[in-house]
Amino acid sequence: MDLLQNTLYVFAETSTGNGKWLAADVALSTDGKVKIQIQNDGAHNIQLSENCTIQAPMDTVWNKVPPLPYRRSAKETFSINIKKSSVTWFLSSCQEESKDRGRKLMKF
Repeated sequence: MDLLQNTLYVFAETSTGNGKWLAADVALSTDGKVKIQIQNDGAHNIQLSENCTIQAPMDTVWNKVPPLPYRRSAKETFSINIKKSSVTWFLSSCQEESKDRGRKLMKF
């Protein structure tokens, strides 16, 4: 059973070593798994455990945040760090400001 489910931007690495922010369905289940479903890609799971830390950037780690889309702030990000393995970055929402209307639009 999913406790939380939302569409967020997730930073995905590419084969060339670059990365980009992609809209993904993200769900947290009762068994401690974070399921990340990116369109046209298989689901990726992160098992939360004692080896993981969830961190919102502080002044000392803002330089580690990947380049952000749509004039977003590092304050809107958080990451799941698996010790000695990988870091997955998330934007706190999947909303983009419309330049024309000044209101929020959902992008998928």
